Amino acid sequence: MRQLDQSGFVIHARDYGETSQIVDMLTRTHGRISAVHKGARQRRKGGGGRLQPFTSYGVGWSGRSQLKTLINPEAGCSYTLFGKSLAAGFYINELIWYLIQHEDECAGIFDAYEVCLRELVEQPESIEPALRKFEKKLLDDLGYSPQWDFEAASGEPIEPNKTYYFRFGEGFYTEPGEEGDLAVKGTDIFAIANGNYAEGRTLGIAKRLFRHALAVLLNGRELQSRKMITG
Repeated sequence: MRQLDQSGFVIHARDYGETSQIVDMLTRTHGRISAVHKGARQRRKGGGGRLQPFTSYGVGWSGRSQLKTLINPEAGCSYTLFGKSLAAGFYINELIWYLIQHEDECAGIFDAYEVCLRELVEQPESIEPALRKFEKKLLDDLGYSPQWDFEAASGEPIEPNKTYYFRFGEGFYTEPGEEGDLAVKGTDIFAIANGNYAEGRTLGIAKRLFRHALAVLLNGRELQSRKMITG
């Protein structure tokens, strides 16, 4: 099977054979793919060159197995990240590596990924809002976000002045259940749902909520990039 005129970002790359790379890419129409980039490590003219993270590529590929062969990658927009923003870029790459299935269409996540990179470039010292918005979109599209408008047990609308208790995979309840349920004000639920992180308190609550949800999905996997991110 042959695909042409696709868009992708490199999520992970490793050497393969004497001259090539195996790259995992997030693509807009086919989710995550793995492909051999032949000649990527050759120095001679026409060798192709290694593909770089945080750069958009126009790509094609061929092959029926899970491991494809990359066709004529062409670099597009590159996002230059430093310090905290670089660590944040590796963090969202790790989330995609572990949570996005091969060839599972995820156009919304692809678009959110590019928006996140752009925001990390524009605000390198304030990475948290960009990360929280990406995490929410990832959970939304994977089907693991709570219902943001209604209480889980009764179906009653969330009220701004009430306190609710978050349970992964279920939603927000008016009464605590298991030890460790995260208490959240209705106002913060609305703010998180709308991506409004003007209040520092809301940003911190969103970080705890999404980290809890992602930890369940990651099933004990430790993200190396988190060690690089402070705060």
